[in-house]
Amino acid sequence: MPTVPPAQAGSSTSTQPQNPNVGRLTWSDGRAALADIAAIGVRVGESVPLNAGGPVKAAFGLLQELLRIVEQVKENKEECTRFLEVAQDTFAFLESAQKAAGCPIYIGTFTELAIDQVFRKIESAKDHIEEYTLLPRRKRLFKKDEIARQVKLCTDDLDRSLRQFTASGTLVASMRADHSQHIAAQSPSGHEQIRDTPSAQSSDMLKDSVQQAVQQAVTAFRSEKERRNSLKDTQTADIGGLGNDQLEACSRQPFTSEEQKKMRELREVMRRNFLPGDSEDLEGTLNWNSEEDSPSAEESGPVQSSLDLLDKLCIDPHGSLEDATLKHLRRLSDNLDDLGLLDEAVIVLQLLTALCRRKVASNGYALDRVNLASALWHLSFSLVNVARLGEALTACEEAVSIIKPIAAREPKKYNAHLAKIMSMASICQSQVGDHEAAMRNIVGALDIIRTLHEEQPAAFEVDLAWTLGTFSDRLSEAGRHSEALEVTQECLTMRRILHKVRPTAFAADLAWTLGIYSTRLSAAGRHSEALTAAEEALAIFRSLYKARPAAFEADLAQVLGNYALNLSEAGRHEEALMATEGCLAMYRSLCKARPAVFEAGLAATLSNYSIHLSEAGRYEEALKAIEKSLVMYRSLYEARPVAFEADLAQTLGNYSMFLNEAGRHKEALMVTEEHLDMYRSLYRARPAVFEADLATSLSNHSTILGSAGRHAEALKVIEECLVMRRVLYKKRPAAYEVELAQTLGNYSTLLGESKRHEEALTVTDECLVMFRSLSKTRPAACEADLAKLLGNYAFDLSAAGRKAEALKAVEESLAIYRSLYEARPAAFEEDLARTLGNYASDLSGAGRKAEALTAVEESLTMYRSLYKARPAVFDGDLARMLDVYSTRLSEAERHKEALRAVEECLGMYRVMYQERPAVYKKHLARTGRRYVELRGEGSFSGFVNAFKKRLSLHRR
Repeated sequence: MPTVPPAQAGSSTSTQPQNPNVGRLTWSDGRAALADIAAIGVRVGESVPLNAGGPVKAAFGLLQELLRIVEQVKENKEECTRFLEVAQDTFAFLESAQKAAGCPIYIGTFTELAIDQVFRKIESAKDHIEEYTLLPRRKRLFKKDEIARQVKLCTDDLDRSLRQFTASGTLVASMRADHSQHIAAQSPSGHEQIRDTPSAQSSDMLKDSVQQAVQQAVTAFRSEKERRNSLKDTQTADIGGLGNDQLEACSRQPFTSEEQKKMRELREVMRRNFLPGDSEDLEGTLNWNSEEDSPSAEESGPVQSSLDLLDKLCIDPHGSLEDATLKHLRRLSDNLDDLGLLDEAVIVLQLLTALCRRKVASNGYALDRVNLASALWHLSFSLVNVARLGEALTACEEAVSIIKPIAAREPKKYNAHLAKIMSMASICQSQVGDHEAAMRNIVGALDIIRTLHEEQPAAFEVDLAWTLGTFSDRLSEAGRHSEALEVTQECLTMRRILHKVRPTAFAADLAWTLGIYSTRLSAAGRHSEALTAAEEALAIFRSLYKARPAAFEADLAQVLGNYALNLSEAGRHEEALMATEGCLAMYRSLCKARPAVFEAGLAATLSNYSIHLSEAGRYEEALKAIEKSLVMYRSLYEARPVAFEADLAQTLGNYSMFLNEAGRHKEALMVTEEHLDMYRSLYRARPAVFEADLATSLSNHSTILGSAGRHAEALKVIEECLVMRRVLYKKRPAAYEVELAQTLGNYSTLLGESKRHEEALTVTDECLVMFRSLSKTRPAACEADLAKLLGNYAFDLSAAGRKAEALKAVEESLAIYRSLYEARPAAFEEDLARTLGNYASDLSGAGRKAEALTAVEESLTMYRSLYKARPAVFDGDLARMLDVYSTRLSEAERHKEALRAVEECLGMYRVMYQERPAVYKKHLARTGRRYVELRGEGSFSGFVNAFKKRLSLHRR
């Protein structure tokens, strides 16, 4: 059997450095020596199929992260560089071994388990180095020798593993043996001849690696068991409900918020694996539906038997293989999962899958192949649970390929198996961005489950409900919102029936479906119903959380966040802010315990929090919150661009608007351009899904262009947005009526600023009809939009010479804003101040000069308060109001006060012109002329007054 040539395998086959001067390498030398890491990664990407070689691809990401961390090392560079060299050699060897074997590294094999242990060593060393780089300089110096020793130990250990891999082609032989087993499992007859078998050296290598892996699980299991026993002795709290929500961070990649939604449902479906009696697996080899086969991690009997099994496997991982061994491994993986030892659960399921492969290779019975498919399915779930999504998809796709031909021959026995595995494959495919394949799989799975449910309703009702929920998600992702809502309604009906029969068992399922239903209703514009559904879901989860806080904290946090959005849509902003603060506190706690799993949830919550803070007038806090969210999303996007592009784009859009409101217009423009580019890209790939988001992006971009003084461009962009929103409104009027009305309002404003007042009035008339209707059905949510529109309408009416109508419109706007300001002063002070200024202009035009001056003075007082709090935001508004105030004072012949007001205004415009000349050039010129006129009037007036006084004295 051919072996890998030494030159390809990597030269680090001894503990001595390849270069005798390695201890004296400069950092630039070290970087030069490691420059080919990226080239190797490119070659792997080109040579390895997308659905194969997952471990090798995962290794490259780990090496990239390691290189980034080592770059930050100030001391111990020699030791860290040496470790990176050995890690690089290991990766290069794995790449060349895979090519020499001519086959991928299969998921759930002894080979993968052995390689995984090497990756764990690299990751452990990476964590040590990263922890060291984060220490303050003094502490780094203090720990320099300790970290050097740890890194050297890791290097020697990794080097030993590499030497073991390269010895006599053992790894290549093992990979080829795995390939033969894979072909046997895929064979329609199930009796494919095994052409390659592991050599004695290969078996020894694998045995050592498996022993290390199992020993890790033993140690972790015993430690956690002792810790919990200790807690029982010292606390009275019930810890039997501790679940995945108190785990340590163990994921390699973060979950998206959508992925987090699926974790609880996935866990529930795993509990139901294969229904008893619907397959050959009646002995329950991998099934644990009965009470005996459903052990709790806190029960001493199953825990001890699992520990005994591990001890036995540590001694001889290739010993006699019995069904009882497989059954105990399934129990053990469940116990590890319950204890929060997710990495260790993966190890056990890798071992279980490898043993199932061995059984298939030895006899090829259909039962053994079904068990292998089941093991791969469980392994897929476990890999998803630690966010190894590519590997999870590979495992699930292999399970589908095994079970499909078996189900084709005996559909009554195996169609249920096939449907469940296809559902899992759909979830994995969706998470890696393959939405078309995800839809095909879930549609196929649903067809099978519906047929089975028609034949045996009681047996398949739970499965049908779960599959409907997954199908609803796929429809929503595809932009088919009406269908998604219908499917969710069907799912909810079934879950209500299940909950009525077994309330304890199905309370969480019902609550979760209600939460999804609320989201679907909100997307359809049915906001009142959405709020009712959210309140029902929240009540159930509060009850569940009260009984088992650790198990339901994540669920409650997410439902609370969605509830806050429903409250905001209903205009109940203070309650929305309180709900979001509760949600944020929970996510901070969850993220602290498991950052990789809950980072996306925290980022989303911070983004929503910023919006609620802005609605409450707490703008500085809002900007800080969105900036934190953006930092997190950029990091998440860098790790998984496909999964987080939409989230990053949305956050950039919100951030750009906050920057614009803060007066940071140049930054806002840069951010909104990045945000718009991302949404255009997303829209090109999936127009049905991202059409509404692109329209919102265009609306924001138009607003920011207008603030930057680029009115012609702003008008062009809002016209593009309006076309899209008319299309969306035609498809789903209830869902997009508010957005269309808002776009019409913005369009009319820009038309008015472009002196196209007749067109602006026509657009405003259309918009006003819509907002008056909306204000009747949803007054709390839409009266602010109505008030704003009435103010713009008054401006256009006045410009068209319709003064009396203009005054009437602005008075209506002012009445609404006074009511809103009274309820929420911080949120509506700016709007009221602006409207008072416009009201003053209309009063002056109507000859009501004294009232106009009073209105201006009230507005000016408010603008001074706003400017004092946020000068960069309100300098332009205050300057404009000082100009208006000067005019009103002049009309009242209070020329000295008018001159002082215009002098203050001119000083402000001069400063703003230096920063934004394009925006303030005309304002500065006009105010300058006004200042000259007032100075002239003041001088002449003073002369006249003095002359009159002297004349009066002379006459006396």
